[in-house]
Amino acid sequence: MVRVALEATSICKAVHTGIQKYIVDLLMALEGVAQRADDVELTALTKQSHRMHEYRQVRGPGLRNRWYFGNGLPVAKRFDVAHVLDMRVPVIPGARYVTTVYDLAVFLEEHQFDAYSTERFRRRKRTKYQRLFAKSDTIVAISESTKRDIVRLFDVPEDRIRVIYPGLTSRVLVKPTPDMGRAVMEKYGLTPEAYCLFVGPPNERKNADRAIDGFMKSGASESLQLVISGHPGYTDESVRMRLENRTIAQKVKFIGYASDDDLPALYRNARAFLFPTLYEGFGLPILEALACGVPAVIGNRGAAPEVGGDYAAQVDPFSIDSIAEGIDRVLADKSFDRDAARNWALGFDWEKSAEAYVQLYRDVAR
Repeated sequence: MVRVALEATSICKAVHTGIQKYIVDLLMALEGVAQRADDVELTALTKQSHRMHEYRQVRGPGLRNRWYFGNGLPVAKRFDVAHVLDMRVPVIPGARYVTTVYDLAVFLEEHQFDAYSTERFRRRKRTKYQRLFAKSDTIVAISESTKRDIVRLFDVPEDRIRVIYPGLTSRVLVKPTPDMGRAVMEKYGLTPEAYCLFVGPPNERKNADRAIDGFMKSGASESLQLVISGHPGYTDESVRMRLENRTIAQKVKFIGYASDDDLPALYRNARAFLFPTLYEGFGLPILEALACGVPAVIGNRGAAPEVGGDYAAQVDPFSIDSIAEGIDRVLADKSFDRDAARNWALGFDWEKSAEAYVQLYRDVAR
């Protein structure tokens, strides 16, 4: 029996964004695979300091839950493998360590400015990664792009890294009924097919400033709105100022954080999905949009091209003109194959990902 501890403290939050959604979806998929396997026992570890948020834990017959103290104190139970999911490292004597890395964007040369991350933050982050990579027996990258960055930026041998793609969450595959779709449109004051959609925190890292400017410069702004759905707590001041601009405010609608229940209808009723981010370690919203049959405009850096394949228009995320041109190109393209885009997105499957992780646990524990 391979006993695996998965450090899952990050999901103890009321609102889940990218990494937290990844962890929850992975735990749910692993739980299903573990039920069918007879040689793997999975336990989600959560720091005792987060116990008040116990309701956020993922539960099921194939996944146990256990609290631990942290602060350098060893976990009381013995495990063969410790899986670090978000840089919190539990002390488990005798265990072999697996680490999942999402992206190393803060270390890239083009992101060395304070609006993206401070020098102090980068130094601290680099030290954490160096210690984590030294401790890990195997590192999992969520894309080939992230793998290349790990090798280049931290001089980690390629044979210590495995690429395991995330899967497409089942939440966006639920096709809203006409009544559900109308209810979501009414809730946010939207008209179907009358907007482009941007999903993510409206800040510098997601390139919200240039996304807004690119939309305003495109022909789309003459007849469509740009709808931005993201957690308001992560909105940069520069974006807030743009949204207060009278001209922009008439064309750009900020609806705040949309629940997973609302997202399928928001995607499906959009004319296009706008996601020209500076860098993505993967870019799950790209898959979500394509799974809903919506053409996407994406940045040409990081893993976004890897995820979008032939079904997303790539633009230079640092160029407002390029973003504007990409929006116009997508909206004018009558050849976009919605069914082919959906099939491409469906190829990223959480069950396949979970099976790859379980096999990795077996390999590492040998």
